Amino acid sequence: EKDETKAVSLLRQAARGGSTNAAYQLGVCHANGIGTKSNAYNAAVAFRRAAEAGHVEAMRELGLALRDGKGVRIAKAEARQWLTKAAAAGS
Repeated sequence: EKDETKAVSLLRQAARGGSTNAAYQLGVCHANGIGTKSNAYNAAVAFRRAAEAGHVEAMRELGLALRDGKGVRIAKAEARQWLTKAAAAGS
C-alpha cells in the first residue's frame, strides 16, 4: 500500500510535468482506488487531461465516464465524440 501511495504521488508529479501516460495512469488509480481513495471526479479530470493530449485509452475512459456520468455530468454527444476518436485510433 505504501508503494502504491508513492506511485500515485510520482504519477501526479509526472502528469503535472506534462506526461500524458502519467495522467492516464493517475486516472486509473483514482478510478480503482489504487494508492488513493477511489474518486470518479479526479479520474475523469485525469482522463480528460490525457485524452486532450492524444492518449487513446484515456479517450475511451473519458468517453465512458461522460456516457455513464462517472465523476462528471452525463454528456452523450461529447461521450460519442471521444469514443469515436478512440475507436478510430484503434482502442
